[in-house]
Amino acid sequence: MSQLQQQITSFISTAKVDKLSAKNTNNAEESAFTEKNGDKQNIINPAKRLHSCLSSSSDHSICIENELDEIKQSLKNVPKKSDLTEIVTEIFKSLSENLKKQIKKEIMSEVKSEVEKLKTNYDSKISHLHDKLNTIEFENGNLLEKNASLHSDLRKMREVVDENNKKATESVRLGNWNEQYSRKKNVKIYHLPENRNEDLPHSLLNELKNQVKLDINPSEVVAMHRIPGKEGNPRPVLIKFLRMDTKISLLRKKKAINEALKVRIGDDITKLNQGLLNRLYQHDNVISSWYFNGHVYGSDEEGTRHRLLPKLDLINNELHEYDIICISESHLDKSITDDQIKLNGFHKPISESVDKALDCNLPIFLCGDFNCDMMSNSSNSFKKLLNRLNLENVVWESTNFTTQTGTCIDLCVTNRKNLIKSVTVLTPICSSHSPVSVEISFKTFKQHSFKRQIRDFKRADYEGLKNQLNDTDWDDVVFNSNNINDVYMNFVKTFESTVNRYIPTKTITVRPNDKPFMNNLIRNKIRHRNRIHHKAKTSNNPDHWKKFREIRNEIISLVRKAKDDYKCKLTSQLIDKNIPPANIDIEPEIPDNNEPPPCHLNKFVITEKEILDQLKILNVNKPAGPDGISPRILKEVASFISKPLTKLFNMSLSVKQITYSVTNSEGKAIKLPS
Repeated sequence: MSQLQQQITSFISTAKVDKLSAKNTNNAEESAFTEKNGDKQNIINPAKRLHSCLSSSSDHSICIENELDEIKQSLKNVPKKSDLTEIVTEIFKSLSENLKKQIKKEIMSEVKSEVEKLKTNYDSKISHLHDKLNTIEFENGNLLEKNASLHSDLRKMREVVDENNKKATESVRLGNWNEQYSRKKNVKIYHLPENRNEDLPHSLLNELKNQVKLDINPSEVVAMHRIPGKEGNPRPVLIKFLRMDTKISLLRKKKAINEALKVRIGDDITKLNQGLLNRLYQHDNVISSWYFNGHVYGSDEEGTRHRLLPKLDLINNELHEYDIICISESHLDKSITDDQIKLNGFHKPISESVDKALDCNLPIFLCGDFNCDMMSNSSNSFKKLLNRLNLENVVWESTNFTTQTGTCIDLCVTNRKNLIKSVTVLTPICSSHSPVSVEISFKTFKQHSFKRQIRDFKRADYEGLKNQLNDTDWDDVVFNSNNINDVYMNFVKTFESTVNRYIPTKTITVRPNDKPFMNNLIRNKIRHRNRIHHKAKTSNNPDHWKKFREIRNEIISLVRKAKDDYKCKLTSQLIDKNIPPANIDIEPEIPDNNEPPPCHLNKFVITEKEILDQLKILNVNKPAGPDGISPRILKEVASFISKPLTKLFNMSLSVKQITYSVTNSEGKAIKLPS
């Protein structure tokens, strides 16, 4: 390389020197020729040349031509610019090829070295992972054996628990029966005045003898004493008779005793039977219910008496391990209504289910064999039901075929007919019913999270709120106008301003796309897990991977627990609440219907107690109405706002106007329906 550069440098220098010498020679000759011509021009009117002068000029010209030829010959050996460019191009081309080969050689050497290192590292890690995998497989085998053993033990424990549950249920039933049988000769007397140091058997028997003419021998009374009762009321009196005839003689004069002594007489009933009676009192289809001789009876709207047996309890005890139970009843008369044989929690009318679905404002599609021919006039009741529910059938071809006729009973009913693209009735495959193909057009929209302001009830100052409402002069602040709308707006503004001072608000993020069981704890743990995972992938540190696995397992446990809690919540919501829970410690009061009914309509006035009762039964889990007032706040301060609300409602009745106007969050007026 260096020798080649030296040759090029010397060659270029030589070429430059020759070129400069040739140039100098040309310049000298040109100057000499110019001087001669100049001298020739300076001669004015030269004389005619002689023959000798002409001869010398021609010789001189020949000399110049010879010199020019020599110069041309010398210039032929001088390299041209194109030659130099070609030489330099070839030199750089050879240099670049050599440089590429050298770089490629070095890169391949480095790559081979790195590949060897990676292969060595990969083999070591694969060997390490193989050892770990063998260890995990061994441990997994042990865990599977332990798991199988635990499953076997769990199955045995479940069998034992189920058997114990059956025995316990049977024991409770027999215990209730035996306890009720032991109370067969007992009587309870309620609301009997209680005196200090009273001689209960002697005084009560004397009153029965003097006022009701009922003479009971003291020897017929085994025991008579008071038992615990409601706070603030006289304790009930429990009487145990020796013979059943004595009890019957007392109960025959039950009405006379109740009127004479201002008391109420009843049987001594166990807690379970009393709970059954309490539930029957509140049932819509039961007119009256009572206890007699160890059994509970009830009468329906037609006056038919029924002896109530715990059939459903027996079914639950015997068949509780089954998921689905089908119960059929034979020999049903036309007089028996659906409500009489309906099992709460097992079946509900289709109209009720559709009404709940319509409340959600979602598309509804009901498909199946409805067993109602839409192409005949015999299914008018079903068509009326569809019209009432604002549903429409989209199948209008025969779907079920016999040897003679075809019926349209396989239907698709919907409240969004515009979503149906096409309906096709296909050829029957393996039955008399034809498959029905319905093409539905759906578009999904992603709901974005948004912010919302709610009340922070954990930081609420209820005492300050109650004191402020108690000190408010409602007559001066609210009832300063004769217009019911102005009065209502004054109340809402006053109440809201007071609530804003003592109950702060907070901003929450509503995420509609989240799973129903998702909470902030799981969401924060997932973010933490993602950060640790990114850090572990970047650093490949075993400690980071260990931390990642710990957080991942913790998230899995939290998600499983949240799912279980959500399923339990859904299960509790599915429990039928038509029959309220039993109040076994409280015996209901029997209303006094001896007063004659009113003959004229009275002036309707809302009392403060009625308003207070309505406020106390508000459901705090429901959202606020158009006025933005939360039911939780109304229930908390019910006793402090019942008076102005009573006056407000009575004023509304007096002016015969119940249309109030409120404003929403955007400040626009909303008309409440009158």
